[in-house]
Amino acid sequence: MISNKNSILILGSFSIGALEHQYVRGLKFNGWKVVCLDIQIDANELKNKNVGHKILFNLSPKYYYKNINQKVLETAVSLRPQVILIFKGMELKPETIKVLKSNCSLLCNYNPDHPFKFYSKGAGNSNVADSLSLFDIYFSYSNSICKQLKADYNVTSNCIPFGYDETIKPIKSKSSHLLEQVLFIGAWDKDREQKIKNLTKFNLQVFGPTVWNRKLMRLKNIKYHDKLLYTQDYADACLSARGILNFLRPQNIIEQSHNMRTFEVPGYSGLLISERTEEQLGFFEEDKEAIYFDSIEELKDKLQFYKVHEGLVSKIKANGNYRSIKSGYGYQNRTKLMISYINKYLE
Repeated sequence: MISNKNSILILGSFSIGALEHQYVRGLKFNGWKVVCLDIQIDANELKNKNVGHKILFNLSPKYYYKNINQKVLETAVSLRPQVILIFKGMELKPETIKVLKSNCSLLCNYNPDHPFKFYSKGAGNSNVADSLSLFDIYFSYSNSICKQLKADYNVTSNCIPFGYDETIKPIKSKSSHLLEQVLFIGAWDKDREQKIKNLTKFNLQVFGPTVWNRKLMRLKNIKYHDKLLYTQDYADACLSARGILNFLRPQNIIEQSHNMRTFEVPGYSGLLISERTEEQLGFFEEDKEAIYFDSIEELKDKLQFYKVHEGLVSKIKANGNYRSIKSGYGYQNRTKLMISYINKYLE
């Protein structure tokens, strides 16, 4: 059993690039005793064994979550940590959450998606929605979501925006497919595909899952790279490229919020080219620290303008990075903010 004071059990995903890693490192740096348990890997490995399992998972995911719920309960009872922090928690039943609450002093959730309006597959499920009122603190990246949680569920909620990993120092790449190119890095969906197809004259470079190759293979001026960019590679790409496109999810537009790329690109000295929202305008000043657009036509105009104004591109990159450092947008500060909320509750 770990010592109770300043001990925390983190339940989430610990695959490469997962947000959980940032808080694990930050909490350890601030003297917390951290134990991690991956609540996704077992179910994912089982459901991906074959097509039959994938179909069964879509029909009855509870079967795939049974073992991890038992494992989580056994771990919590054994450790009895001061704090349990769950990231989203699609895998955990409300009944499990109730038992967890009796085995710690403080039960928290950080949800990187909307907690009760699910705009896409994988964004949430009934486990997430039905457990909202069971948490002592519910953390969200968006101020508007925090207000909704308080108004609709009377849940204590605090906003901790996304950030960037300030321990990674980007290095200028010599790769021709990065230097002075506009990149899109991310997952595929129909909306993003259509937007990229409207930008063929700008010779975009696309990094992401192989589905992009099938969707873009007939477009001569759009180059797909079969490589997922994480950590150092991602940071190097942000620094080296002319700019990084950020197509927000529908929920971010509706909420007028932001996503992870909002902070990662400027934090790694890149040029953020993003759909315009109120939150992002507050984080980075338009045309000084980042570039924003509302429509494909406005995006085309801006891509053409900055293609021939390289000096401005360099200046905006520098300003965005300076703002990131000055305003403390890194995850070390985000973790300190989380700790302050936790300690205030525990007092």
